[in-house]
Amino acid sequence: SEKEILNYALSNGIIDITHIQQQIEMNEREKYLKMHENKVWQASDGKWKTHLPDDMACDGRRMIKAKDRKALDDKIIKHYKALENEPYIDMVFNDWNNQRLSYGEIEKQTYDRYQTDFKRFFNDSKIIKTKFRYIDEDMLEDFIKSTIRDKKLTAKAWGNLRILIRGIFKYAKKKGYTQISITEFLGDLDLSNRAFEKRYFADEEQVFTDKEIDMIVDYINNETISILNLGIILAFQVGLRRGELSTLKYSDIKDGLLRIRRTEIKFKDENGHTTH
Repeated sequence: SEKEILNYALSNGIIDITHIQQQIEMNEREKYLKMHENKVWQASDGKWKTHLPDDMACDGRRMIKAKDRKALDDKIIKHYKALENEPYIDMVFNDWNNQRLSYGEIEKQTYDRYQTDFKRFFNDSKIIKTKFRYIDEDMLEDFIKSTIRDKKLTAKAWGNLRILIRGIFKYAKKKGYTQISITEFLGDLDLSNRAFEKRYFADEEQVFTDKEIDMIVDYINNETISILNLGIILAFQVGLRRGELSTLKYSDIKDGLLRIRRTEIKFKDENGHTTH
């Protein structure tokens, strides 16, 4: 096989691994140097000079210089290599979210919720296709306001988006990806209450009425008794959540009192499978 031939060549000195590494490095250097289209020249003082693209400069470029051509090439290569490795907002979000989970600052279910919210708010946006350093305050404001409008966000949903934006940009500034102070930006952001979707629900649409509860209990009483049916009746009696109900133990009952000590959580494991 090709793998066996390669191993044989390496072990018998037919292929010089050092030479291959040098060739790879030369090819890498050539690739980045070809990206540079500006003139390179040697000035009267003997130093080599050129201009690198720079969006922060007035004319969109900045001069660099070095004592010899190789040193100048090294600076050019470093610049374009950095540009190639610049992150997009989804990369920064994942780094931020993964770091918070690894430090125990959030639980796995919160981590999963942030992942879901990011896909909901960002996946079809223009901002996700823009390298992070090109995201300015105008672009960020346009993203926020258009997302609120197009996705018909409620004030609560905007709160979820705000958490992500604040975390992403604080992390990005710490890493040097942006100069935006997200605390100041959000503090100055002018959002009208009229921008948010208003959703009104009648009481009977949100909770069971007394009549409905009586109907459900009567139905259960006429069915075969099961742990599920008894659990539903208990939930009606004491107002337990599903997660609290599913984790009850006999030991939680003491001295005639029912103590709620735990709840069931749901999250995705490393294989993407939902775990309880």
